[in-house]
Amino acid sequence: MKLVIKNIDLVNVIKFLDQLDLAGLKGVHRTNLSLKLQEQLKYVMETEEKLKDELKDDKKKFKEDLTALHDECAVIDTGDSKAMLESVKNTIKEIVEKEESTFKGQEAYGLAILYNALKINAE
Repeated sequence: MKLVIKNIDLVNVIKFLDQLDLAGLKGVHRTNLSLKLQEQLKYVMETEEKLKDELKDDKKKFKEDLTALHDECAVIDTGDSKAMLESVKNTIKEIVEKEESTFKGQEAYGLAILYNALKINAE
């Protein structure tokens, strides 16, 4: 199993994950996934700054490169991530199926991104 999230969507997914109130192993898996995505977000932010400095005189090239960076994806698929991803997948599936929680704005968007990225609807 692997998780693929566009760089442009990282903030919404991280915000969604971080607001989930989970205990035990589910909480640990959620936190570990959030930390992995935060690492990617840090890379994106650092790259944005480098592009801004390097291309400050070429607005068109900066915009093109920034769009390309945002369209790139964070991919989590290492062997030790399988249990974490399965746990998060089951948690997201449970949240959606129970329909007990409501989400708005960025959190709702983050939920939808995770739901689709984990291919929950394909089951």
